[in-house]
Amino acid sequence: MPSSNGSLTPDQVATFQRDGFIVARVFQPDDFLPVQAEISAHIDARAKELAARGQLQELHPEAPFATRFGLLATQCGRMHERFDIVDLLGDELFRLMRHPRILAAIASLVGPEITLNPIQHLRAKPPAESGRRLGYYEVPWHQDSGVTTPDSDAALLVTAWIPLLGASEEMGCMRLIPGFHRQGHARHISDPTYGTTIDPVLIPADGQVVAACRPGEVVLMGQFTPHCSTPNRSRICRWSLDLRYQATGTPSGRANHPSVVLQSPSEPKREVHDPAVWRQAWIEAKAQPGNGIRHRLG
Repeated sequence: MPSSNGSLTPDQVATFQRDGFIVARVFQPDDFLPVQAEISAHIDARAKELAARGQLQELHPEAPFATRFGLLATQCGRMHERFDIVDLLGDELFRLMRHPRILAAIASLVGPEITLNPIQHLRAKPPAESGRRLGYYEVPWHQDSGVTTPDSDAALLVTAWIPLLGASEEMGCMRLIPGFHRQGHARHISDPTYGTTIDPVLIPADGQVVAACRPGEVVLMGQFTPHCSTPNRSRICRWSLDLRYQATGTPSGRANHPSVVLQSPSEPKREVHDPAVWRQAWIEAKAQPGNGIRHRLG
């Protein structure tokens, strides 16, 4: 178990270095409640918008956070649109990104000077019985390095995959391949359903790990760790945050998107504590032409 402040133990760090990932208890489940409330408000606004256009009939206002999005998405696939972190840009999302316990865990891997990488996602994975198989939510094997520029390969980028309600195998939790990360960036191809994925001939037939997470647990992995997910066979939505962190001063792999310093013992004045600063950086970045994402193929 990590220490009470979230720092990883030496054994956990050694496991991360050996396997390319760990599952660690970082948060308390209640830490996610403000983010869930913020997402719920966005769900409600989006549902009302679609209902006003005649694209949604039943709003399910009394449904809990665990099921409402799935009930709405079953009626209208457009619920998924404009639902990423850079669409919401919410205060509570940013506060969770710089929560002291996640920063303590990340510091165990990259050191005390921590920058928030600009690759940030919010994913709602509804039950598969809704009939919608979206590649963005059921993803084939890939490395996070597949969506970064090669200049960031030399430094560790840590992905924190944070399921807001936990993630069981039935819910389609993450699957990973331990040890593969030592090979570095693997050849990727373009999949017509999802996009960038590791060439299937490179994926070993065995050795895959099912990374189920209890509420509060997080998957921490490096950018070369292959991972995928499977359909959600449960009756609730699998909500997750997909965040990345790096040592300050190292390339982000997304030079045209905003990175912000979250922790700097050497220069505390550089730290960004105000969500409005992070939000404004994204507003300005999204307004610039030519800021699209280029995937690495071959």
